[in-house]
Amino acid sequence: MADSSLDVGIKESVGNIDMKMLGLGPDVSANMLYQGLAQSLVISAQNAVSQQQRMDQIGNAIVTQAVNLLINTDPTEAIAVGKEMSGNDLGQQLAQLLAVINSNNQGVKSAGNTPPVTP
Repeated sequence: MADSSLDVGIKESVGNIDMKMLGLGPDVSANMLYQGLAQSLVISAQNAVSQQQRMDQIGNAIVTQAVNLLINTDPTEAIAVGKEMSGNDLGQQLAQLLAVINSNNQGVKSAGNTPPVTP
């Protein structure tokens, strides 16, 4: 049979370890929660970066296709499409654009010559 003093020492040490584990329980649980939250945030950030990269690839493909269309389009065909879409000729469009630019320039000149209002 074992010594009774040894049995009491073993019981006390086991009891102390049990109490220590009970005391550490909330800390361990909180640490596990924080670790899970951190992992979720990292995965979310990785997903966001991955989505941005995919959208950049799609954007590059669209720009490449648009540039190819512009390069390979015949100028007379482009003028015909512009006329069909707007309903007027390219020369008329340029004249209208020039008129708008000139009217804006006149407005800027008159604003520059107007003295400031003083109370």
